Amino acid sequence: MNAIAAIAAVLIGAAPAAASGVVRAQFPDGTGRLMQSSWFSPDGSDYDQIVWDAFSFPADTLVTEIIWEGGHIYPGSPFIGPLTGFEIHICPSIPAGIQPDILAAPLLTASIAGTAEESPLGVFGGVGLYGYHAVLPQPFRATAGVRYWLRIVATQEGIPDWGLTFAANGDGKYFRRIAAVGDFYYQSPNGDSAFTLIGAPVCPGDLDGNRSVGANDLSLLLGLFGQSASAPPTPDWASRQNADIDGNGAIGANDLSILLANFGAVCP
Repeated sequence: MNAIAAIAAVLIGAAPAAASGVVRAQFPDGTGRLMQSSWFSPDGSDYDQIVWDAFSFPADTLVTEIIWEGGHIYPGSPFIGPLTGFEIHICPSIPAGIQPDILAAPLLTASIAGTAEESPLGVFGGVGLYGYHAVLPQPFRATAGVRYWLRIVATQEGIPDWGLTFAANGDGKYFRRIAAVGDFYYQSPNGDSAFTLIGAPVCPGDLDGNRSVGANDLSLLLGLFGQSASAPPTPDWASRQNADIDGNGAIGANDLSILLANFGAVCP
């Protein structure tokens, strides 16, 4: 089992096994590389960096929980501040969709005290990686086809060094803010951050995002029938996740049963 598959198995196992399940996953790439996303609480510093990464869904989806992966760039350094919490924002895009709207208010905000259920994932590329988990204060309803930006920032009482793990899949770009001599500047580097969104489709069975359950949805599900939705990412990863209606990690008879039970339904 390679590094990506090993981490994927741990993260999928951490997801709830109820009606909700994984609706999007960007798995760590196994290299141990980190993109800093942390700040010096309470006033900030020239060492701060903040990362946003984009996501969207083919159908309206409720997001209820987030799992993310990261670690410390300088573990054990006496100059680094302890991890005291996380700030999670889901932000809108600018109209062109190429970056978050940094002037607009977040669509959802969650403040997590402490270390967010920090648990070790192992050592990859010589770096200790950890998994984190938070239940959102209220479900976030994502509209089909709309591009959103997830911002996860660690709070440290001292020089910040916590970062998100680079992911093996995604759209190949993220957005970041870097502090510099009392000011900020922004970049769109190559790469993706590792996170998993837990939730459920608003309209179970609407696989094509047209707000109804019909023949095209049935055709899409049958085309993926019998496949795994929890295998390491491939180009059809998002489609397989969407077709895993019951969130059990596989596309099978129960997913087909749910779709047929909703056949002809018009989504709210």
